This record gives sequence, C-alpha cells and structure tokens, in this order.
Amino acid sequence: MRRLAWAESLVGEEAADPKNWPAVDTEHLAPNELRKFQRRKRAVQLHLQSDVPIAQICEKAGLCRSEVRRLVKRCLEVGADGRVWGWYALLPHVRLKPYRAKKATGRAGSFACFLEDHPELEKKLEGWALARKPADGTKPHGKVFSEIWLSFRRACEEAGIDVKQDYPFTNRDQGREAVRRHCRKVRKLNFTSGAVAEFGTGTIRAGSCTHPVWDDAQPLEGPYHRVQFDGHRMDVDLVVEVEDADGKLIPLPLSRLWLLIVIDVASRAVLGYHISLEENYTTDDVLECIASTAVPWTPKELPNDRVAYSHGAGLPSGVIDECAWRAFNVIQFDNAWAHTSKWVKERIMRTERCEVITNRPRRPRSNQIVERFNNTFEQTTLHRWPSTTGSSPKDARRKNPEKEAKKLRAGFDDLLVAADLAIANYNAAPHAGLSGLSPLEFLAQRIERRYDLIRHIEARDPESLTLFEKSFTATMRGNPKLAHYPYVQFMGVRYSSDVLASSPELIGERVQFRVNVKDIRTAEVFHKGRSLGRVYADAKWMRHPHSLRIRRAILKLIKKRRIDWSAQNPVGAHLEYLRERQRRSRRDRNKFARAKRDAQLQSLPSQDIARPGRRQPWSSNDRIRIDSTHVTG
Repeated sequence: MRRLAWAESLVGEEAADPKNWPAVDTEHLAPNELRKFQRRKRAVQLHLQSDVPIAQICEKAGLCRSEVRRLVKRCLEVGADGRVWGWYALLPHVRLKPYRAKKATGRAGSFACFLEDHPELEKKLEGWALARKPADGTKPHGKVFSEIWLSFRRACEEAGIDVKQDYPFTNRDQGREAVRRHCRKVRKLNFTSGAVAEFGTGTIRAGSCTHPVWDDAQPLEGPYHRVQFDGHRMDVDLVVEVEDADGKLIPLPLSRLWLLIVIDVASRAVLGYHISLEENYTTDDVLECIASTAVPWTPKELPNDRVAYSHGAGLPSGVIDECAWRAFNVIQFDNAWAHTSKWVKERIMRTERCEVITNRPRRPRSNQIVERFNNTFEQTTLHRWPSTTGSSPKDARRKNPEKEAKKLRAGFDDLLVAADLAIANYNAAPHAGLSGLSPLEFLAQRIERRYDLIRHIEARDPESLTLFEKSFTATMRGNPKLAHYPYVQFMGVRYSSDVLASSPELIGERVQFRVNVKDIRTAEVFHKGRSLGRVYADAKWMRHPHSLRIRRAILKLIKKRRIDWSAQNPVGAHLEYLRERQRRSRRDRNKFARAKRDAQLQSLPSQDIARPGRRQPWSSNDRIRIDSTHVTG
C-alpha cells in the first residue's frame, strides 16, 4: 500500500509493519485511558494497513488529520535499542524523549543542560567516570566520586566558570550529588567499562563469559448469553496401583475427585468440563474448566469396541464449527473460595469480555441448571458403578466403595473416559426442556436460522490463551562486580534473555513479570508498559514443563531439605519424592497424580518418574472394561 511504502522508506519493511511491533501492557490503564489508546491504535492501523481516506479515519477515531499523522510518525520513531516504539508510543502519558531542561536553574534536568552547554566538561567527566583519564594523577577507580568532583571543580575554574556564583556550585552540596548521579548513569550505560572502573580489572575475565540464552437491561437470553459454573465432588472411589516394599503392585484408594462444569442456560449444552485431583479445587482448576469451553473438543481414545460415542455426540466446540473459540456474555457461579478470587474474575472478564455474577449465599436454586446436570451425571454414570459412594452415607447403592474399587481397579484414566462419554452423549440426547431437541441440535438450529449474534474470543490457539497469564512486580537485578548481566529473579529462579542482557541501565528498575501459570519456564517482561521480550529460566528448570503450583511445592520441599537445591532436574526429583510417599495416604496419592498431570509426564522419559524395569502406574494396559451400564446410552 502507498502509505505503508512511505513508512517502509523511513524505518524499513519489517519495522514499518504493525504486525511486527512489540506488544504493550494495557492492564494498568484506567478505563478512559484504555479507550483513548484503542482509538489511537485503530487510527494508526487504518492509516498504515488500508486505503481508507484520511477523512474517514479521522471520523471513526474522533481525531483530527494532524493528530493522526503525528501518532503515525510517533510510532515509527526509533528508540535507543534500535527498535521502533510501535504501540508503546500510543499509550497515554508516555514520553519518548527524556526530559531536558532549557536552562540550568538548579531544578530537575539542570545538570544535563549545563553539560550540553559545556561539552568539553562532559567529555572529561565521562572519562573520569569510566577511569579512562587520570584525575589528580591517577585514574579514579571505585566509588571515589569526591575525587571526581574535585577534578571537575578545577576543570570548571580553568574553563572560566565562577565556582562561587555559577551553577552547579550554587547548590547546597556544591554539585556533588549531581556529579555522582551523572557518573553512575555513565557507568550503567557502559556496562563492561563501568564494571572495570568501579570494581577493578578482575571483572574483565568474568565479563567475557557469555550470558545464558536458550534456543529452545437484558433481552431474551439466547445460547451463550448466560452460562453457569459449579464444582461437584464425584460420588465414586478410585484406586491407583502402587508398589509395596516387595515390589508388588497393590491397589490403593484415591481421595474423591471434583467435576467442574460450565453449562449454557438457554441450550442446556455442557460447554466444557474439568476433573480436579485436589482435595479442594483451586483457581487453576477453575480457569482450566473455562478454557475447555473455547478450545475445540476432540473425542478420547476408547478402550474397546463395546462402548462408543452416540451419533453426533460431543461438546459444541468440537462438533459445531461456529462454537469453536466462541465467547459467552455472562458467567454465574456461587461463593466458593476458588470462584471469588479477584485474579480469576479479572482473567475471565479480559479473555471472554464477559460479565461475572456471583450468587447470593445460601441460594442453591440460583444455579439450578448446573446443579440439575450434576444429579443427571451421577445417576446415569457413577451411581451405576460398584464403587459408588452414593449420594449420602445412608444411600442403598453405597456398599463398601473402597473394597469394590480395589476389585474393579477403576483408575483415573477410566474416569476420564467415562466422564467424556457421559457428557458428550448428554449433549446429543433429546431434552424435555428443548421440545425434544438435543442441546447440540438446538444450537445448530439457532445458528442455521441466524438467530444468534456469534462472538469469538481473540485467541484462536491454546498457547495464546491469556486466561492463565498472571503479572508479578519484580526488580531487575544484576551485578557488574561479578559480571552478572541483568536478570529477573522469580520464585527462586533467574530469568534472562538477549534484550535484558544488553540493557544494563534497567538494573534496579521495577518491571512487570507476566507468566503463564501452567508453564513458567518462560515469561514476558514489561518495563513501564513496553515489552522487553521473552525471558528464559535457568537451564535445569527448562528441561520439563511445570506449573507455578509445582514450582512452589518444589521450593517448599527444598526449604525442608527434602529435595537437594543442586538437583539438575528438580521437577523429576519432585515427582520421585511424591512417588515414594504415595503409599502413605490418599492425599499423597492425589498430589502425585496432580503433579504428574501438570508436568505432562506422558511425554517425559520414564526414568524421571519411575525406576527402570518396573511397571508404570495407570498404564494403558490397566484400563477396566467400561460397558454401556456405566455411561449414558
């Protein structure tokens, strides 16, 4: 396009394309500031990526012609790191150029203005700060800023500056603090030379080492307008096979698991589900369930030919193309601790662009749709298992469930298959509240007749879902004396990258550390809203995927000296520790199962989680036979 060609002539083809501009952090913006940024962004996109006349762009964005041109030129300006400012230049209250005082009056920026008027003094001061020029016969190494100030004072006298009447000697400290700050700034901008000047030549050898980098008012509600979420403790006992002291496999019971469900109120379709292995499900489990409503569903591998999915069965995201990555408008849940988390609500609202409603306490009928489904699920599935716990301790179907579970040898993988079959077949079964239509047929009919306004979330890839992103405030660290390039310390582990290593001026600055809580091996760092790119953890933490939950558990065990801090594979050591403890209690067995699931051990080498030559728990050969009595027909 003609406009894009004009931009390419200024900064090059790659830098002029807005698709290549660094991301910016807008979560800290107030609502009015966010709207202002979005208007600016829309105007710049239309100007560079379309042939829309400038008059129409101004009308849509509510900006004048000169303002649109100014914003485009502002985005194409190149920063000190060689990259264009991009979207960062459109953030409100952002200065692209450092503040410069017009006159040395003793206020902020006066010393920089003074040095601009006397470049020869600035050159001498830089030489003394980096120990390149002698002051009083010797090069000033270390934190000897008083000596540098004396040399600077004599140089000012030689240049004809009155050291009694002129700035900076009219300050209360006669300019000592201004000289010290300028020298510190020069040493930060010249990392290696500044380290040598402050800590001596012994840092040269250490500084030659490379930094670590890894390659590696609401209308009639329609479908997806209101959804209900709830967690339900499943009425069944399961077992896991554990080796005893003699090496024999014995079935031991697990704690009862949680089924988390998201169901659409209008169509009665189950949009997503998640099974939690925790004693009490957590915020991570809630977000996992929400994510399952958007990611396209795929059928599970069935153990034999005796069971099968009904014709057209499944979840809407995998059966109906328009429902993949589809967003809902309102989500409703009760006051469980995992639901009331501020972070959970904020993540759901930002990802789905929806409203979150919390029910009043002691109002079980507020979520009657999802509560009714939980009852249907149990009656058609788990209450038919021999190991069912029933709906209460006095339930006639409850007949020593732990003993029956050991006989049946029903494991976690079997429950996953049974739950997926039951939920998929439920969506394809006729529903009395839908005039005999199934939930999937009701959805398809509404879409075919164009009754619904379909809205999708921005992400179309599981890896790009912002649902699991969490921001932490951190301090940029670094040590010139030890030649430690700039890095961020998070949860006991260092994170670094090329961009951070080449930005020593950021040492000591506060940054935003944004991480995916499901896999914290990498993260994205923002400084004052501008992205500094992705950073990577130390090598031993990069070997296997692990969640924030696992990292915290590992650090807790290290503090108790149950795991050695010098372990080259802390994730594997953590799993080995849990594997040895799973004989003790149901809780320990659930912890091992959850950690194994979070760390995605199905793709890891077997020696990381078990001893060679021994049978793996929950292997595909251990699956029980599930017949039609265990699932909906």
